[in-house]
Amino acid sequence: MNIGKRGLTEGVLEELRRRLKGEKLIKVRVLKNCPLLSSLDRRGVAAYVAEKVGAELVGVRGYTFVLRSKEFKGG
Repeated sequence: MNIGKRGLTEGVLEELRRRLKGEKLIKVRVLKNCPLLSSLDRRGVAAYVAEKVGAELVGVRGYTFVLRSKEFKGG
C-alpha cells in the first residue's frame, strides 16, 4: 500500500484498517511526494499512521514500514 501526494486521506485510512483485519501484517510505503514528510520524518510518519489506524509499528526501513494488527497474537 502506498501513501502518495494526497497524503493520509480518510480513504487511505479505511483501506489500511480493512487490510489489517484481513492480513494482520501489512507493508506500507511513503512516497517522497507525500505531504506528511514536510512536517515529520519517515519514522514519525510511520508512528503517526500506526496511531491513526490503531496498529503496532513493527519496523521502518527507508520509506517503507510494517504494521501489525493489535489483535494479532501469533508468534
